[in-house]
Amino acid sequence: MKKNLLSVAVAATILVPALPAFAQEEATLVEEVVVTGSRIVRRDFDSASPIATIDQDVFKSQNALTVESVLNSMPQFVPSVTSTSNNPSNGGQANVELRGLGTTRTLVLVDGKRVVPSNATGVVDLNLLPAALIDNTEIITGGASAAYGSDAVAGVVNFKLRELEGVEIDTSWGETAEGDGTETTVNISGGTLFANGRGHVMGSLGLADRKEVMAGDRDFANVALGYSGGEFFPLGSGTIREGFTSANTSNLASQEAIDAIFAQYGVAAGTVTPGNTLAYNTDGSLFTWVTPENGPAELINFRGDVNDPLQPAVAPYSYNFAPVNMLVMPLERTSFFGRAKYELNDTTELYAQAIYGNYTATQALAPTPLSAVTISADNPFISDDLKAVLDSRADADAPITFGKRMVEAGGRVSASEYDTFQFISGIKGQFANDWNYDVYASLGQVDISESQSGNISRGKFEELTYAADGGASKCEGGLNPFGLGSMSQSCVDYITVDSQNNTTVDQTIFEATFSGPVFSMPAGDVHAAFGAFYKKDEYAYTPDATLSASLPDGRPDIAGFNAQQAVVGETDSSEIYVEAAIPLLADVPGVHSLDLDLGYRYADYSTAGGVSSYKSELKFRPIEALMLRGTMQRAVRAPNISELFTPQQTNFPSIQGLGDPCSVNNAEFRGSDAPNSGQVEQLCVDQGIAAGAMDVYQYTNSQVQGLNGGNPDLKEETADTFSFGMVFTSPLDGPYSDMQLSIDLFNIEIEDAISQISASTSIERCFSAEYNPTFSNDNFFCSQFSRNSSGEIVNALEVSQNLGGIATRGVDIQYDWRIDAGPGSLNLNWMATYTHSYKIQELPGDSFVEYAGTAGYSIASSFPEWKWNMGVRYDINDISVGARWRYIDSMQDFGVEDFSIPDMHYYDLNASYAFSDGAMEGLSVRAGILNATDETPHIYPSYVQSNTDPSQYDVLGRQYFLALNYQF
Repeated sequence: MKKNLLSVAVAATILVPALPAFAQEEATLVEEVVVTGSRIVRRDFDSASPIATIDQDVFKSQNALTVESVLNSMPQFVPSVTSTSNNPSNGGQANVELRGLGTTRTLVLVDGKRVVPSNATGVVDLNLLPAALIDNTEIITGGASAAYGSDAVAGVVNFKLRELEGVEIDTSWGETAEGDGTETTVNISGGTLFANGRGHVMGSLGLADRKEVMAGDRDFANVALGYSGGEFFPLGSGTIREGFTSANTSNLASQEAIDAIFAQYGVAAGTVTPGNTLAYNTDGSLFTWVTPENGPAELINFRGDVNDPLQPAVAPYSYNFAPVNMLVMPLERTSFFGRAKYELNDTTELYAQAIYGNYTATQALAPTPLSAVTISADNPFISDDLKAVLDSRADADAPITFGKRMVEAGGRVSASEYDTFQFISGIKGQFANDWNYDVYASLGQVDISESQSGNISRGKFEELTYAADGGASKCEGGLNPFGLGSMSQSCVDYITVDSQNNTTVDQTIFEATFSGPVFSMPAGDVHAAFGAFYKKDEYAYTPDATLSASLPDGRPDIAGFNAQQAVVGETDSSEIYVEAAIPLLADVPGVHSLDLDLGYRYADYSTAGGVSSYKSELKFRPIEALMLRGTMQRAVRAPNISELFTPQQTNFPSIQGLGDPCSVNNAEFRGSDAPNSGQVEQLCVDQGIAAGAMDVYQYTNSQVQGLNGGNPDLKEETADTFSFGMVFTSPLDGPYSDMQLSIDLFNIEIEDAISQISASTSIERCFSAEYNPTFSNDNFFCSQFSRNSSGEIVNALEVSQNLGGIATRGVDIQYDWRIDAGPGSLNLNWMATYTHSYKIQELPGDSFVEYAGTAGYSIASSFPEWKWNMGVRYDINDISVGARWRYIDSMQDFGVEDFSIPDMHYYDLNASYAFSDGAMEGLSVRAGILNATDETPHIYPSYVQSNTDPSQYDVLGRQYFLALNYQF
């Protein structure tokens, strides 16, 4: 039924007009420009590649403190790392990605030139770009490597900055209906001519501040949820705050000892088995949770607070990590932009530009989940009950494994301070009559200083827990890890480690471009452009020595933020390119114009070697009002520094929805209806789980311990992109004179995509009859992970490789209309994308898996079939009133096929008034309400963070803003 909506929507655009703030390029133009996606200067500002333009007014109408918040609402984008990406995070950065094809495949430009990246992946942090400076933003979708080189696989986002004359002060304030999430901005800008108009200089200083919002401040996010049997239920982390011991499957306690201890608590013999996790009440008694074969899970002998609504005392007992995580991360930013140009003569201009930004973004996580530590069996704080259990083991002197959520040490906080600078200087002008040239150099650097607190040293922890006095000689009272509130602050301070990590990113660019008419044809002049480009990227990450330290047995010393290794690398490329615009026919019967654009680029990468990209574009106007257009492009992306040079280091990949196939409560693999349960059990034994423990082994976490890293043998990705569409500009007079419709079909296919075999894929395929028909532990997928002495999965490898492919296709629709209505004018707009297909081939030879219309558990993994913005604005004299409807289609949870996520409708209101005379002339006021109906984000089982996808859905609720602008 949804597919039929496409024809309805296209038909509806004939009747439903749209807002010029997103207007497609007009057919006629008053000056020569360079169209995004091309190097050729031309007068007819139209393009064979679909280009959408977002006006400055849109950023103002949404009170955008950071520009990615506006872009992510556009239908061409799948929301990626944003201000809401606390965990998983990217150090507080703001990134965008077109079509959901990855941030590394979306190229970000400012006035047609690259911006210095902020990490080893080469991705630009949009926090650097204050919205107040932006005149408009052009979005070209589909490959643009022939014009711009690597990274432009999905397309280009080009921010065009304003030319300022006079002085402008702009300030804004915004806050949620809950009274939090306050945002304030102040921007002071100015520009002036000098040297009798031959020169122009401008500058802008901006200050911005955003306050945090905690997950505990919103009802939908304050308790971490699991999902089973059609119901949500509290399910946080298995690393609980009271401390616990997972059974060592090769050294189990006796059933008799377990029965004897739990009999004291009034528990029937056999209810608790030696394979159950043992947890610690503060009074020294033990508690656990069991899942009977028939009946609900049961929490046994828990003596903690059962009335805490944010820490439910239910089985399987877990730690609710949600409340202390951030829904929105705080940001403090100071930015400066300066630009100067000077005409040496009528044909030569010198120019220079500087961008500077200093900003701090803070990430807050729950207290450290301490794991992979042991405690001596002779530890003086071991209670009598626990001692009786330990003494019943075959090896009674063996240390015990231990885990604990270190609430006594407080939350983990990471504050990343970015110091960013980019300087561009060049010369441009004309020669040989109509030829243009532009030669420039760009130098950019980003210094990042990350301060971490809340890490725990495993070495210091074990130093105390193995000491005969429990560590009393090192800290007050010794370290008692069992139960709540048992640690002195002195001991907490002794095992807690703060760290400081430093990153430097350098980028150097030289480029020279020449363009002009080559010769004339009956239909017009043939224009060409050619040029040379050189880029060098350098990256150095120096972690705190504590983060890279290892214990003698190879374990990383630090628990908390992931252990890190130093990363140092550089890449460079030398490139040449050529482009031609050929008018084939003009003003002949049946053909108003027919134009062909061709482009080719050759790049020699220091890592991937020589690669080629090219494009062919055709524009056909049978009549002036109708343009048909089509493109075919070959795009490439060279591997970045992170993918090439990052050493293997610890991470914690999600296995949400899959679980551990060896866990006794995993019905898909171990249940009575599981087709290969016997072979699965034997494979689990082959991996190290004791045969006698198979009936009691449980794993309840949604993550496993893994290793990820780079691969210096990677080659480039290639992508073929196709588009075909039409642009109709009304030839009518009267009310339909200002009306335009564009419809474009797109198809993008990426081969040799650089990615990683996910931990969940390796684990699932290891236990799959399709991929491991003999259920051998020597199978390739089984070799991608191992198990520790407790049977838990560790060292799940996620290493960069050229793997399978990605393919997406769909339709972009845009409709604009402006009409005089009464004493003013009415503007209407509809911008929509229909994603017909989004498929991923994880490994070569695999079938492509369809993701269109689904939402997953990782950032940028929600792909609604329909997404659109529809707006209306009425302007009368100095007053403007507007409304916007943002629509996100319903989706299926990819991990839970029977779970449907409803569609979402957001409504925004805004108004402005400009004083045009009197003492207040030059002052304008604007105000608005975002998410006016206070919609709550949808929760779904395979959520990204905070039980939802905070990048796709609004997690703040209704928001208000007020802004003032004064120009003189």
